[in-house]
Amino acid sequence: MTESGQITIEQIDEQSPHLPTVIALGDAHKKTLSFFPKGAFIEHAARRQIIVALEPHQTGCIGYLLYKASHRFKRITILHLCIAPLHRGKGIARKLVNYLIQISKDYTGIGLTCRRDYNLQDMWSSLGFVAQYDKDAKTPAKENTYWWLDLGHPNLFSTAAEQRYSKLCVVIDANIFFDLCCSIRVIPCKSFGRSV
Repeated sequence: MTESGQITIEQIDEQSPHLPTVIALGDAHKKTLSFFPKGAFIEHAARRQIIVALEPHQTGCIGYLLYKASHRFKRITILHLCIAPLHRGKGIARKLVNYLIQISKDYTGIGLTCRRDYNLQDMWSSLGFVAQYDKDAKTPAKENTYWWLDLGHPNLFSTAAEQRYSKLCVVIDANIFFDLCCSIRVIPCKSFGRSV
C-alpha cells in the first residue's frame, strides 16, 4: 500500500469491498475500455492484478489499473486504466502506473494497446511509454498503437549496440600469429637425459 497525499494506492483481491466500485467504474466506461465481464474482474482480483486509487473521503475507489502478467515472456500488459471523471488530471494515473512499476521490477517491461482516435498519446508519453507500432483495431477503419515502458533489464538487442562498439579490433600478420601461437620451447630435462 502506498499513500500519496490524500490518495492511497493498493492492490485488491476478490474479497475487497472496493471491487464492486471497480466493476461499476469499468462498466460505466466500457465504450472506451471495451466490454469486460464481471467474472473477469473477479479473476484478476483473485490474482491481485487490480490496483486501486482510494480517497479517504470517498466511499469507493476513484480509479483503478487492471493488468495481466506473462511469466513466460516476463512482461506486464495493462488492460484497463480508468479514473473517475471528477478526478482526472490530478496525477492519479501516474500514481497507479508508478505503483505497477514498483511491483513489476522482475519483468522486462509494461505494454498496452490503445486506440489512436482516443488521443491519449500525450498521456502515455508523459507516463514514460514509447509508441512501438500501429496495428488495425477490431473496430473497422480504426488503428491501435502498441505502447511499451521498458523497465531497464538488458536483453539481446539492448546490449548489441554496446558490444559492437566495445570490441577490440586487431590486425596481425599471419607469420607473427603462427610464431606466437605455435612456438614450442624445448626444455632440456636433465634427469632423463632427453629433451621435452
